[in-house]
Amino acid sequence: MKEAIGNRQIVFILFASIAGFPFTVPKDFAIYAGTGGWTIAIICALLALPPIFMISSINIRYEKKGFHEYIEDITGKYLALPIMIFFLIRYLSSTMMVAGSITRLVRLTILEFTPLWALFTVFIACCSYTSSKSLTSLSYIYEFYGLVLTFIFSLLILAMLTKGDFINLRPFFVKEDVPIYFKESFRNLIAFAGFDKLLFVPLFRRENKNIHKYLIISILLITLFYIASFECTLAVSGVNETVLYDDIFFLSIRGIELHNFDLVRRLDLFALSNFIFSSLMIVSFNLYATNMIINHYLQKLNFRSITVSAISVIIYIFASIMCISFASIFSSEAYVKITSNISVVASYIIPIILFTIVKVKNYEKKIL
Repeated sequence: MKEAIGNRQIVFILFASIAGFPFTVPKDFAIYAGTGGWTIAIICALLALPPIFMISSINIRYEKKGFHEYIEDITGKYLALPIMIFFLIRYLSSTMMVAGSITRLVRLTILEFTPLWALFTVFIACCSYTSSKSLTSLSYIYEFYGLVLTFIFSLLILAMLTKGDFINLRPFFVKEDVPIYFKESFRNLIAFAGFDKLLFVPLFRRENKNIHKYLIISILLITLFYIASFECTLAVSGVNETVLYDDIFFLSIRGIELHNFDLVRRLDLFALSNFIFSSLMIVSFNLYATNMIINHYLQKLNFRSITVSAISVIIYIFASIMCISFASIFSSEAYVKITSNISVVASYIIPIILFTIVKVKNYEKKIL
């Protein structure tokens, strides 16, 4: 019997799946839009809302079922398998990319002499253990992480505001650049990609009846999260420096010290810890969705003796070997671009297609 996940927990799952920690957001938003990059966050949020509502509507229709359980009813058996393989590739490729990013950053900042293979192994082991738990347990972990992230992020933003120069934020909006803002919003759809993970969160009509309201709250929080990180980075570093570095948010924080507070003088350690936790949450749900897909098809093939925990161990071994053997590939610009495009397709295009199919089927049933 599946347990219902509360709307509040779903907010934190969506928040952690999308937001992560915005090291690259300031550069991505500012590189063409300049100081008006904050508008990109708003436009991207508006573009993300329709497919998010479509996913929740589909999940409500197929109550108490995850994506892997109802996909055949929508597309048929022969199309369901390639779609599931696509999602397996999407989650595993994202896992490799995030694992590569976080382990390299940790090695460069605090564990300079630690081998990458050791960092890969420990990181993926933690994620695999978390992913082997039930969705209910995961949801509470996400809720706790969301509160911690909000607290630490608020601390960082307040510190950056005290050291920033607000003249760096002007002009706030340039009317002539509106076409650029829209063009760059489509280029930055990846900023809100990740909500496809909601497909694997079963909904209940009674317990999740106000889910759309909570989804709007979640997207609003993520938008404010992006805008705050963008504006504070500009205030500290200026637009000319922001567009030069991918990790400009982290670099801006590293330049700030609170001399009156010995305990929290080095804020970059707080930023790094947040990035580690956000990466753990992103990868954990990636592996959870992977476990659910593989377990579903193993059950259909009558391999009922293989448990989710055993699948987690197998994926852990596979992911560790891949990360250690092909570390340079997973950190390459081409791999990051391909993985980002796959995420956009999974988050935006596939939900729209599935929602359209469901509506067409419902219309045909009414006619008949």
